[in-house]
Amino acid sequence: MPRSVTEPSDYEPSAEMSVIGYLLAAMTAILLLPLLPFLAVLWVFDRLFGGNRVGRTVDRVEYRTESSGNE
Repeated sequence: MPRSVTEPSDYEPSAEMSVIGYLLAAMTAILLLPLLPFLAVLWVFDRLFGGNRVGRTVDRVEYRTESSGNE
């Protein structure tokens, strides 16, 4: 055990720190509210013109060797 000036204390949740965390989260959400219309428009355009994402994945990669390109 490391030597310490103070005795280790048990963890006790702090109600004040919880309130500060909730306030910060609420303020962040309020600040991000003006972005919602832009995100909604981007989402609609992606749904209309985004295409099929499943078809965009690469199923197979073909590697060329020196012998296969010269034949």
